[in-house]
Amino acid sequence: MHAAALLPACTHVHLNILPEAAITLGVVPIAEYATQGTPAMAASIHKPILQSNAVLLSHHGSLTVGRTLEEALIALERMEHTAYTYFIAKSFGKVIPIPANEMERLHEIRKRFRGETDL
Repeated sequence: MHAAALLPACTHVHLNILPEAAITLGVVPIAEYATQGTPAMAASIHKPILQSNAVLLSHHGSLTVGRTLEEALIALERMEHTAYTYFIAKSFGKVIPIPANEMERLHEIRKRFRGETDL
């Protein structure tokens, strides 16, 4: 619900405000708008779902995947928690992201977490 509320205002969602989200979700891509239930919708999701296990569907909502239903639900909960945290932080003023050099470290942890590099 909170992540979907970002859709009319964003072209991409960086989860660089919580380390857990940065490690487990990375950048959540937004699929281009397409009419639901059509081949165009499937095509709009194809590339983004290869980049992340969480995708926001422009003007629709979100889609998460995992090896199990539980993994997909956990990804959804992480995305929603981060979006909720963003909304609360924004109500207090400027949202301060994690510094770029720390995001690089978190990205390396993410790669190890996903099995993309040797430990």
